[in-house]
Amino acid sequence: MSKSLADLRANRPNRVAESSTTVCLAPDLIARMQELGEELGNLTVAPATDEESDGPPRRLSGPREDPRAAEIRKEMAALLEEIADNEGQFRLRAVKTDGEWRLWCNANPARQEGDPGYERDLRVAAGHCNADALIDDLGTYVAAWNGDPLEGSDWDDVFKASVGLPDKAQMASNVVSMYEVRLDFPQWRSNLSANLKRWSDLGSLVPSASLTGGSTGGSPEPSSEATTGTGTESP
Repeated sequence: MSKSLADLRANRPNRVAESSTTVCLAPDLIARMQELGEELGNLTVAPATDEESDGPPRRLSGPREDPRAAEIRKEMAALLEEIADNEGQFRLRAVKTDGEWRLWCNANPARQEGDPGYERDLRVAAGHCNADALIDDLGTYVAAWNGDPLEGSDWDDVFKASVGLPDKAQMASNVVSMYEVRLDFPQWRSNLSANLKRWSDLGSLVPSASLTGGSTGGSPEPSSEATTGTGTESP
């Protein structure tokens, strides 16, 4: 049940919107994984034959895999573990008040049609502000990495050079969403409840031993990068 007005008067809400973005700090590993995947897909599978028989080779029941395929899969498995070690979540927090955000947008307006960066402002910031300026200002909103609060110049010293531009663009889009996009809470709760029930039903049908942490059964709606208005208290 929702809190009463009296409860809210006694304990005034002091929370701000937050959002999370998952990134990999080693994009070179992603590139290598893509190369291996393409190589694996291009390998030819030779038909297996009975080389010990006399006369023309006879086709056997199954194909013979290229030995390189096993090597590729082994390297990809090792890469997946390394990628996981370099993957994490940035927690973004709307530290600016609504008025401060509006003033900042006014001081950094979206570019006009025909100007360089116009399309980028639409794609990243939905036309609310200059996307490049917001990306440069991301350190204002990054509050934590995997739950650990950032301090001082952590964003500039530790993360800024390691986070790829596409990830920075996604983070900037999430900042805009915290201020400009309303989450339909009734629909969000309904979707989440439906997913929880589906998972519960699945758990009652499948032995628990098979539901490991590596399950890929999906993620709750909205995704982990969805913005919420129920973040931690503003500092």
